[in-house]
Formats: sequence, structure tokens, C-alpha cells
Amino acid sequence: MSAYVIVFAEEVIDPAEVGEYRRIALPTLLEHKPEMLLRMAKAETIEGPAVNGGVVLLRFPDLAAARAWYESPTYQEALQHRYKGAKCHAVIAADEAG
Repeated sequence: MSAYVIVFAEEVIDPAEVGEYRRIALPTLLEHKPEMLLRMAKAETIEGPAVNGGVVLLRFPDLAAARAWYESPTYQEALQHRYKGAKCHAVIAADEAG
């Protein structure tokens, strides 16, 4: 069953750090090959904090594949730059009930 990584970008603080995040993170997507369903898509907030920067939605074959990508050393390195460059929140979602 598919698993989805959903990233909500609330605010860009430092565009240079976001650029470094993208530089390091892009090869991890090529390696782990998720399907990119949305890439910084415009979002209309109907509840909760505003999503001013967009939404990213990735589909992985299963929860283990999504976790393997997220927990990979290279992606963890990239995240350090995203943390400095943007306010985001992210979730991994999978329907384990099938």
C-alpha cells in the first residue's frame, strides 16, 4: 500500500538555505524514486496555520520506503538546511487498514 509524505511550507526565512536544501535533497529523490504528485503547489488554508509557501506531496510504494528516504543520511543532512531556511511541517501518511 502506498505511503505519502506531505510537506507544508509555512514561511521561507532564508532562501539561500532553502536552495542548499534543494541541492542536497534532489539526489535523494532520484535515488528513492517517489512519485511527485505536487511540487510546491498553491494551497488554500481552510484550517490551521497558513501554508504560504506551498505543498509538496510524494507517493512511495509503502511506509518502509518513505521512512528509508526520510531517514537516509543524505536527506537528514539536507533537512538541517531546510530547518534554517523555512518553517515547515511534514507528515508521513499510510492507510494501514488497507
